[in-house]
Amino acid sequence: MLIQAKHSTIHDLSTNIQINVVAKKMKPMKSNSTQIKKRFRGYLPLVIDLETGGLNAQTDAILEIAAIPIYMDKNKKLIPGPIFHEHIKAHPQTQIHKDALAVNKIKPDHPFRFAIDEYDMLTQLKQFIADVLKQHQCNKAIITGHNVTFDLNFIHAACARHDFKLNQLHTFSCLDTVTMGAMCYGETILARVVQAAGLYFNHDQAHSALYDTKMTAQLFCHIINHLDQKVSSTTQS
Repeated sequence: MLIQAKHSTIHDLSTNIQINVVAKKMKPMKSNSTQIKKRFRGYLPLVIDLETGGLNAQTDAILEIAAIPIYMDKNKKLIPGPIFHEHIKAHPQTQIHKDALAVNKIKPDHPFRFAIDEYDMLTQLKQFIADVLKQHQCNKAIITGHNVTFDLNFIHAACARHDFKLNQLHTFSCLDTVTMGAMCYGETILARVVQAAGLYFNHDQAHSALYDTKMTAQLFCHIINHLDQKVSSTTQS
């Protein structure tokens, strides 16, 4: 049974404190594992977003991560899967910049973050990916996100710090909703692409890894489903 999220996040808008509460296990989502494997050549899209202590993957800390695999339902429509979400303690070798915290509103030392060590995050992420790959009979996960090479570089840097092998994730290939947004709507900023797609975006929750991952997963599914429908209609006509 997959875990939807070890911690779900409640945003206290009056203090901008993120309070974690334990979430229950969720039932496996009804999906068509064979079709998702065929749709992306054996890869499983895994939407990931990080909140960090700066812009330099080699020197700055990872403070929050969320990941959502993309599934396919019985109607061959892409849908967001279960959520992996963790707050992370800054690794001793990394830095946190005040200007980064001003954007993501994270309070690194707040006890209600229930942050875990970076190595433990990598271990849990690896198991999470392994479980969803097995469920859907896919070879590897392919990182998916908005400006996702930023996140991939931070993950590579964290793995290097711990000599950690995250073999389930493709080393360099990625699917980026920035490119998709530019192609489909002429927009590149996440909030603007989401709104151009006709979806709702809550600016008060932006720059949380959990919220941005949820919205990016919805956007990715929306665009691919729309394109698949158009291709199918064109083929049949």
